[in-house]
Amino acid sequence: MNITKTHLNRLSALIATASLSLTSFAQTPPAEKPAPKIEKKTLRIISGSDDKMPKENVTFLGVETSPVDDTLSAQLSLTEGTGLVVRTVVADSPANGVVQPHDVLLKLDDQVLIEVRQLAVLIRGKKAGDEVTLHLMRAGQPKSVKVKLVQREMPKRLLEERRIGP
Repeated sequence: MNITKTHLNRLSALIATASLSLTSFAQTPPAEKPAPKIEKKTLRIISGSDDKMPKENVTFLGVETSPVDDTLSAQLSLTEGTGLVVRTVVADSPANGVVQPHDVLLKLDDQVLIEVRQLAVLIRGKKAGDEVTLHLMRAGQPKSVKVKLVQREMPKRLLEERRIGP
């Protein structure tokens, strides 16, 4: 086989092209993009089991509530942001037999109810033996009921805040 100068030039060009192709694979990878910033959030934890927690005497009504959702508020023609739905009535509480699950509490005495914590603070501000008037909606009808508050030993809830995230 006769190798000519033309063949050598073509062969050199082919080797050079192959070398360039190989070096493109051997290049260092591009720098990694910085990780997106993750917003740190606060998590509230209620710690301890009821039997191991310190106790405190508090004025007690005996209902667990949640805010009224927009649909129910519209159906009952409530002022926006008002009312608390009764989720649970504690069996041996002053509210038992007077307040029912699904009642919508509108006022405690003359105070319009707008959030769950507000109801707890209002109750805790009363004394055992005080009688309060609850204005509520039951089955779409307004109703007022009287409840005599009691004192109850309850677990003292310890709230701690922890940062979550990196």
